[in-house]
Amino acid sequence: MKRCRSRVAVRWGWLAALAAVLVARPPAAAAQGPPPSAAESGSPVDLTTRFHFLERYSSTEERSRLDAIGPYKVGVRETNKVLIEKPQGAPERDEWTTQAIYTERPARMSGSATVSAVVRRYEAFQQVPDPSAKPSRPRPLQGLTIWYQLQPGEAPQVLSLVPDRGLREDEFQIIDRQVFLPELSALLPTVPVRIGDKWRIPRARLAALLGDRPVRGNPLTGTLKEVRKGVKGPNWEATLGVTGRLLLPEGETLINAAVRFQFPPPSPEAAPAAGKGDGDGSTVEAPGAILEVRMALSSSAALPGTNSRLKKISTRDVVVGRQLSTQGATLTPPEAPPTPTEANSWLTYEDPLGRFQFRHPQSHRPVPQPDSNSVLLNDPRPTGPDPIDIRLQVGADRQRLDPEFHRKQLEAEWDRNHFEVIRGPAEWLDDPGWEKAKMRVFRIEAALSLGSPTTRTVQRVHADYYLVLLPRESLFVTSMTGQDPPLPFRKQVETLIRTFRLDSPTPMPTPTANGAGRAR
Repeated sequence: MKRCRSRVAVRWGWLAALAAVLVARPPAAAAQGPPPSAAESGSPVDLTTRFHFLERYSSTEERSRLDAIGPYKVGVRETNKVLIEKPQGAPERDEWTTQAIYTERPARMSGSATVSAVVRRYEAFQQVPDPSAKPSRPRPLQGLTIWYQLQPGEAPQVLSLVPDRGLREDEFQIIDRQVFLPELSALLPTVPVRIGDKWRIPRARLAALLGDRPVRGNPLTGTLKEVRKGVKGPNWEATLGVTGRLLLPEGETLINAAVRFQFPPPSPEAAPAAGKGDGDGSTVEAPGAILEVRMALSSSAALPGTNSRLKKISTRDVVVGRQLSTQGATLTPPEAPPTPTEANSWLTYEDPLGRFQFRHPQSHRPVPQPDSNSVLLNDPRPTGPDPIDIRLQVGADRQRLDPEFHRKQLEAEWDRNHFEVIRGPAEWLDDPGWEKAKMRVFRIEAALSLGSPTTRTVQRVHADYYLVLLPRESLFVTSMTGQDPPLPFRKQVETLIRTFRLDSPTPMPTPTANGAGRAR
């Protein structure tokens, strides 16, 4: 037991030491960004030399070098604070901190040595305070190994590489929000720069840094603040600043970040003069690695229905440290990219009140709802969303258990909205899979002709409505899709419904390759 506690202390000790160095500043500075670095008071190298910074990754290297990055260890500490103004009385405040340690290595390269996928193993994760409604619930990410695949313009594809260990909704949200280090090379200038030079960082390349996809805004500004010899060892270090303003989902956001880039010492003939001002304007090739990121974001958004008088103010401090590891053999990528399946890619959604859970495709993201008995999942496809609305009918009266009641409700809604509707079958489903899931299901099928006010076109949308009778409660599920044919989407929705469990006393079963369920 003592040895176990010692290992935990050592594991968190590295991250704690990193965080202590990087975030030891007054709380008031957090919303303003990282404090000024020593670079602002001058640099030990001349102002004429240009530096060409670049990162080179390798999916075959078992040991990392500054000129060929293989496996590495990452520590992340993130502190979030939210303040919601109230019409009367003190504002509502919330604060939480997360810490994570994981090992990662490139697994797939594309283009000009660009990392498109990595294998990542989480060694430790902690959130304070713990938001779980169930104290016995396993800690997120603990012991999880994943395949992380970039998807341009979309959330990453995350696959579990641990047999019989599915992914949870909260785990995916944490992973999606974390900084993806190989993509941080987008912060580096594309041409050689001198100290004090600035460059533009395209908005489309910022999701890896921010953990969110910007809605709109100008490119951020990068600045080379400082170049100096490292305090320890022969390597050199550059400090880069990243600043700007963007519109993120949280609201209008100010960004201030400091990035530390380490590279091997230049050759004697290319080394810049040490503050003597007698450089010859030469260019130093500097292949290396980003080893630290300090970032502060401050967001502000008007609360609905308050005429912008009241606001929600969010601040986020992120500290990321990377150690180039020599233990790559312990994290071996699969020989071929894994294929997404229900077992390794679907996410387990757990009701915040601990009443139910179900599994759903990773492409469908939960949309916050005011009603705690409703969960809306949406896939924001370019050709149109595919929403799935799941409503728990708590203590439903007899009429809500009657398919005829729901059919009349739907027809009244169609009439109110002047929908052109083609009615399909309405029947009890007799598939043996429903009986195995201990459900009785009535499905109402319809095709709706929906007009678009922007394109002036009419789209045919296929809709399925399900009344699901469970042993203790009931559900009403609505799914819509513009996909043609709609049957693959219907199959996906019905598979989702079969995974629904009420207050399961045991862990949610994860489907295996042959379709059987095992407790994870």
